[in-house]
Amino acid sequence: MRTYKGIRKFDLICRDMQSKGMRVDSTDFDKGGDFAYFKGAWHGLPWTIMYNTFNGHFSVYNGFTGEQIATHMSTEFDNEPWYVDLMNTLYEKETEN
Repeated sequence: MRTYKGIRKFDLICRDMQSKGMRVDSTDFDKGGDFAYFKGAWHGLPWTIMYNTFNGHFSVYNGFTGEQIATHMSTEFDNEPWYVDLMNTLYEKETEN
């Protein structure tokens, strides 16, 4: 089980998301809001990731249908490479057992 000690700095998250091919929509954040959106193909899947910059919570949505796929509380994806990569992009890793 992986544990995380907190959320990463937003500018680092944005840089990493862009380097992984995701578009960053920080319109709400730039206006003083708490949300940013990452859109594109995450591990080859067309997703929109809604990220709360204040508390680090996130939701992953199908980019075509809008259906919610996962959240920061999802445990069924703990061993899925795309989910591990997302968690490691958004949070500072503490330990791995």
